[in-house]
Amino acid sequence: MTDNAQYSLTAQIRPPRPKPHILLQEGFIPGTLYGRGFESINIQLKKTDFLPLFKEVGQTSMIELRLDDKQAKHNVLIHQLQYNHLTGEIIHVELFKVSLTETITTSIPLLIVGDSPACQKEAVPLQNLQEVEVECFPQDLINEIEVDISGIEQIDDSIHVKDLPIPSNITILTNLEELVFKALAPQQEEEEEEEESLLDHDAEPEVLTEKKEDETQTEPAEE
Repeated sequence: MTDNAQYSLTAQIRPPRPKPHILLQEGFIPGTLYGRGFESINIQLKKTDFLPLFKEVGQTSMIELRLDDKQAKHNVLIHQLQYNHLTGEIIHVELFKVSLTETITTSIPLLIVGDSPACQKEAVPLQNLQEVEVECFPQDLINEIEVDISGIEQIDDSIHVKDLPIPSNITILTNLEELVFKALAPQQEEEEEEEESLLDHDAEPEVLTEKKEDETQTEPAEE
């Protein structure tokens, strides 16, 4: 594979016809390949190729993309996805062509691992962050950052961004003092729930006479 890409994917250049909803019915996902100084290309991906790969790597791994089985290969990231708001089906994919000599800014998800002795007793687990923002070269991206909570032994023990095991070739942009995980006393959780309840009670009632937005599904616009 190209340089450090660990995953590969094949796509086809998408013709003006058929329309996107027909492609979806035929087992393809319409998409776009673009990048800095690169003329965007409309593409289509087989669902059977893309969906298992996306489930495995998410949006934080570099992928080697080959168009129409040609020799030319592109290093890409899954940049953005569009979903059918009724079914949750992916209906469009944006792939961003990256340069191995330029850093990118993105987010890496956090994965809680281990068992906290404090939370196994009476403490209530609080995960404050789901991901952190980073800067690195595309080939240095990792799928996730593990947050080991096995050292959380007492109530009020906590983990901050600065405590995370970050590889030296990745720069963290999130505030290093930001709280990631904490073991709360049960009373703290109850107080927080009471505060939320009071806020909800004091909130202004919803105006029910306004016409709500039509939630019927619309056909994706042709690119």
